[in-house]
Amino acid sequence: MTNVVAISSGGYQNLALLSAVTAVRARFFGVKQHANGITDLRLLAEPGFVYQIQSSPNLQAWATLATLTNRTGGIYYLDAEAPGHAVRFYRTKLQ
Repeated sequence: MTNVVAISSGGYQNLALLSAVTAVRARFFGVKQHANGITDLRLLAEPGFVYQIQSSPNLQAWATLATLTNRTGGIYYLDAEAPGHAVRFYRTKLQ
């Protein structure tokens, strides 16, 4: 348990229990480039959180491709812009 607060007054005791859910970073578990150059990204992440999928040509300048709410634990994204880039790196960011 986290964030447990106990307050005693006379013969009574009040407890407040708060549950804190911490988001887990998304993990890539599949990246596939199709024959037409489109890249299929598959990620595992904590359901109920919002993640950004970002890309970069050089690991310095990052651009957000999509902002997605993870409803099931798996995130699937097709990067239709990938064929226009010789090099493309991907990362996720918790929003």
